[in-house]
Amino acid sequence: MKYVATPLEDARQQLAPDSKLVMNEFIPFMNDWCAAGCCNWADACSAGDAINRETVGWNAAAASFAYGYGRLAQMGFAYVGADQLIGGVWPDNEPAVASLDWTTGQPNAKYWAVRMLATSLGIDAKQLHPTHVANASSNATAGETRDGNCGPTNFGGDCNSDAVGAWNTTAEGIGSLDACAALCAGCTSCNYVSFSSGFEDCSWYTHCDMDDLATGYQHTSRAVAPARDSSSPLYGLGLTRGGARILLLVSKIEAPLVARIADGAGALATVLEGTGPEPGFQPPRSRRVGPDGLVSLGPYAVALVEW
Repeated sequence: MKYVATPLEDARQQLAPDSKLVMNEFIPFMNDWCAAGCCNWADACSAGDAINRETVGWNAAAASFAYGYGRLAQMGFAYVGADQLIGGVWPDNEPAVASLDWTTGQPNAKYWAVRMLATSLGIDAKQLHPTHVANASSNATAGETRDGNCGPTNFGGDCNSDAVGAWNTTAEGIGSLDACAALCAGCTSCNYVSFSSGFEDCSWYTHCDMDDLATGYQHTSRAVAPARDSSSPLYGLGLTRGGARILLLVSKIEAPLVARIADGAGALATVLEGTGPEPGFQPPRSRRVGPDGLVSLGPYAVALVEW
């Protein structure tokens, strides 16, 4: 969105304002695609390697595509395509973007997200409506410290713009939780840290549920600036298609959350979420929005709510 779609849209407005853009392939790469083996899809040693069915990474990829779909719609793109339906290990290519289990052919969450959007929203014109998503305030207090970590990260990232990332404590000379928190405090997108000297990890997060930390990884977490945790971990886009009102909701986080939908009491929600022992291979399910307008959303949920 930041480095491809936005610059293209800026160029279109300047050079060809009467034209339309399309995104042929919106590609969420999924790093932990491999269950076991040599896990190098370009090497013959990967022949027979199985897909990772225990990760929520496929759900994160599905949510990334749905988020991109909504953002591109707001920018005026005519359509967006997904990459790719079929992919696998050697002698095939790019299992990290597959939408099917290359051994069994079973669809994963990425496939279901694309199908949900295509089936419910179709190819005809839709009217977009401004949608405001407000975030519930964090319950954490500044300086609060607990055992556990806020969630998985990868080394790297920009703590002034990205929602998660991590510093290698050895490479950066970070010797304590205090030092990790001090580094975080100088970043506009870092509100929480999880520190482990054993894993050489100082991870940082914009959002974290300090009441529901993951355990077992020798981490300690601290709420550095929870008052800055004001942006919502939920994306929303309202649409009308024909006479139907539709709300697209996309969770950006692994933790479950509850959304309150104004005027949503009794609406039917189709929800794709990362739950169960094989979270990326659960098809979407229907549920009713409660009389109070509340609907529960699991990890990296993609939901279509219809009235």
